[in-house]
Amino acid sequence: MILKNIGIILTPTFRAMAYLQRLIKNNMHPNFAIIMERKNTDHLSCINKENTLHFFDKFKDSKVILNKYNIPYKEINTEDCNDNRVIEVIKHRAEKYFIYTGGGILKESILSLGKKIIHVHPGIVPQYRGSTCIYYSIINEDKCGATAFFMTKKIDKGEVIAKRFFKKPRILNIDYEYDCHIRSALLVEIIKQYIKKGKFESAPQNRDKGETYHIIHPVLKHLAILSCVYKKHKISRN
Repeated sequence: MILKNIGIILTPTFRAMAYLQRLIKNNMHPNFAIIMERKNTDHLSCINKENTLHFFDKFKDSKVILNKYNIPYKEINTEDCNDNRVIEVIKHRAEKYFIYTGGGILKESILSLGKKIIHVHPGIVPQYRGSTCIYYSIINEDKCGATAFFMTKKIDKGEVIAKRFFKKPRILNIDYEYDCHIRSALLVEIIKQYIKKGKFESAPQNRDKGETYHIIHPVLKHLAILSCVYKKHKISRN
């Protein structure tokens, strides 16, 4: 099914790969894609193929998928969503909605185009705004969460489309696999609702409540990961 009013901005990230592949798997084809190219492929070296659940193919070229399903796209040699070339393409496209997959903090130049930019954040807002929220959620609540919302100038404070909790993973590869998995799962859920209702239903969040987190300290991150892959054992007092 072609999502006639929805485009996607494909950044050179595993998140973008997960989004596109999951949409296609569910017969949801974006009407148009912008491919933001990376100058090198050093990011692939960060993947440890061991202790992984393979939620998506992290090494498949997005252009192969787009060509296979006849999805039109425009390639732009940048990693910044605020690049004037990206803005010009979005400005002249008919699609009302664009799915964001990364590419920096969006500026007024792109947010003022009259388009709705959909972001899936790896945390439940307003409780978890900011960076690396998936780890803070694991530490605080022993579970993960994701929220889909429309992006605004206020970071992670846009109108909420949907939220969902997930069990914490049982793998080491959280950044490049599980994070992408839960975000893509919620993305498909909101697209299904869009197809069913013909629109995205959203509601404002309380901007005065919640927490904004910064990049987690490596020690805390390590502890969160360990809590995912090692089961707790009761200590006998005998």
